[in-house]
Amino acid sequence: MRVWSECYEDPVNTSLANIQASLTMKIFEKVWAPMTALMGPPLLDGDKIVDKNGNDVTDNGGDDAIDVYIVNSYSLTRENHPINTAAVGGAFGYARPAKPLCSEQCGQGKVQRVFRVARPHLPALPSSARPLPTSSFYVLQFAHNANLHGGWSYEAFARWSESHYDRVLGWPERVALEKVHKEWFNYFLKSDVALDWPQNKHPYASYIWPFFLEQETGGAANHRADLTAL
Repeated sequence: MRVWSECYEDPVNTSLANIQASLTMKIFEKVWAPMTALMGPPLLDGDKIVDKNGNDVTDNGGDDAIDVYIVNSYSLTRENHPINTAAVGGAFGYARPAKPLCSEQCGQGKVQRVFRVARPHLPALPSSARPLPTSSFYVLQFAHNANLHGGWSYEAFARWSESHYDRVLGWPERVALEKVHKEWFNYFLKSDVALDWPQNKHPYASYIWPFFLEQETGGAANHRADLTAL
């Protein structure tokens, strides 16, 4: 992972941006090893481009790491797509396929490289750091089966990862009970549609299915998530 944050002329804002980047990387470092042990390695989000003079001219990333951009006030582009607060909107962040896109030649089935864009995360607000494990899991999902994107299982397994890998985080980051189980299990209990209903927020609540699978199989140490079969 490589985390990008904003630099300012104001040293106070620069210090805050450094804290945000440091916290983000700290959480990634905790969840990355157990996630890749379960899911396998990701696809790098692009190829490093060097001009004839040996200068790195890669487009704001796309190199030997998975790039994560923390958006504050600035705006940049990646492959002609804006990376700014407007692009994130009210969400915590998003995953976007990166060029060169992969298809069958990158592995079995349709897979894609991905980079991530995330809202700022503050140490004093543990709930704002909650989506970071999910960000990592999205990257690994795309490396197995890009056809999952937009389907119910794409969000269900990612939400499950948010609760599962929360266990490797130290307090005060751990928020799975309040922000995952209570919120989405209660939503699922009140729902009268099928598990794989793809609309509204139901795919998030369907995290209960991989959570059930985890319990039935004895935990992550005893199984692998075979997303290619979905």
